[in-house]
Amino acid sequence: MSFRIEQKLTVSARQLHEIYRWLASLDAQRLFPPRVVISTYFDNLRCQMFHDSEEGSLPRKKIRIRCYNDCDHTDPGRHKLETKINAVEGRYKTIEDISELQRMLRLGLVDSTYGVCQPLLTVRYVREYFSTNGVRLTVDRDLAYHAGSAGRPRGAAVDDPGIAVEIKASHSASLDELVNLFPVPRIRFSKYSRAALALSAAGLVDLRY
Repeated sequence: MSFRIEQKLTVSARQLHEIYRWLASLDAQRLFPPRVVISTYFDNLRCQMFHDSEEGSLPRKKIRIRCYNDCDHTDPGRHKLETKINAVEGRYKTIEDISELQRMLRLGLVDSTYGVCQPLLTVRYVREYFSTNGVRLTVDRDLAYHAGSAGRPRGAAVDDPGIAVEIKASHSASLDELVNLFPVPRIRFSKYSRAALALSAAGLVDLRY
């Protein structure tokens, strides 16, 4: 387990080319080719993880199954169970192999904090990876949300025109140096919360307690 700093920026489609020029000016290196990220998020019947995220409660979690590119949650070897934890001490993520993928998608999982959790929604987007000055930066675009898990969607996908830029650094990094290196206002950009709110507005997800 290692704590890390995560800061998020948001840009419009018109500003995206400016972001690429900005990264080039910083001699940023592309770490991987762009790839599609597919994450199915779990929550309990009261959607407590969503509400804790909206309220900024600590500690809180987000639990998801993640895979990449052409994936429909059928091949266990291509998936990982990820738990993102926001604690008073900081943020960290755990990653586990999945031995019974289909069982987990059908019956859910049991979390020590939130109890029985079922697949609620899936987020799909294109991610680009960059690194500069010891800091990793990702650009997430072409976001789309649907209710249910990948491979078992409920209803039509809901598109999100938002573009998220995320800065990731070690917990020991200087916040002042990060601000000087990336002098852009920080925002809150939770894909899970945005997906839940968009799907709720479309009548595809029920977020009531």
